[in-house]
Amino acid sequence: MISPPPSSSLLNTNSHLEYAEMNSQPAAAASGNTLSPQEIYRLRQLLQSPQRLAASSSKDDTDANSEYSEFPETTHAWAVFADKANRKATMMDRMVGTGIMAFQLFAYALFVEEAINDYQTRMVPVLTTHEQCAANNEQIVQGETTMECEAEVTNHFDAVVAFSMLAIFLTPEVLSALRALRNSWGDGSRSTTAFAALATFEVICAFLAAAVAISYQLYVGEVTDAIEVGVGLLFVRELSARAYQGIRHKGIKRYKAFFVTLAVLLMLGIVVEAVCENTFGRR
Repeated sequence: MISPPPSSSLLNTNSHLEYAEMNSQPAAAASGNTLSPQEIYRLRQLLQSPQRLAASSSKDDTDANSEYSEFPETTHAWAVFADKANRKATMMDRMVGTGIMAFQLFAYALFVEEAINDYQTRMVPVLTTHEQCAANNEQIVQGETTMECEAEVTNHFDAVVAFSMLAIFLTPEVLSALRALRNSWGDGSRSTTAFAALATFEVICAFLAAAVAISYQLYVGEVTDAIEVGVGLLFVRELSARAYQGIRHKGIKRYKAFFVTLAVLLMLGIVVEAVCENTFGRR
């Protein structure tokens, strides 16, 4: 009979099997019983089966979009890879992903338009003290009060600081978009290629919008404002990931809860804006 291994744990399968094989001959001499090679092989299979089951479970314990190596955990993946044969996204998923990209492009256009208008007017903020503003009944009369304006000059180091954050953040997005475009083109799917091109266009527009907005702030000498406007553009870029996280919960897409909550927050924002305008904005 084979004596038990030194350790009572069954976690180390290989050590137990080696111990059984080493002790099979002494056990045969002592009691006449032995384990044949077939029995040892069968024992190895039985002891390894829980490990295989655990590995299989961990491999299959993934969400419905884990195969999307590009744009992971974003609605962009739904829009681009909706035609994927394995666990493909629904038409609703593609509509949501496309809608998020359209909204992002609209937001980028607002940033660019404002920055270009500021460039053309060449206006900078004018500052005065609180006492002077109150003494003049909150009206600035040129020549009777002292005003300050900012027209500082930035250098190349300031530009490096402002654009470093943007470059670090968008570099993975650009690479992911280019890989998605290349892979979809190689697969021969026209719709996937079209939506991959749209996602690539969105990433490029995000960079251009941020670059124009940052450039104007550097033009008027506002380094910190340049960083802030870049962060604002990057926040718009994150809408795809935030929408994905809001829709998916524990591996299930919950569109109803997401859109109901979205509509409630949107209406509350409009109501608060109207109340603030009527309460504080009008006298």
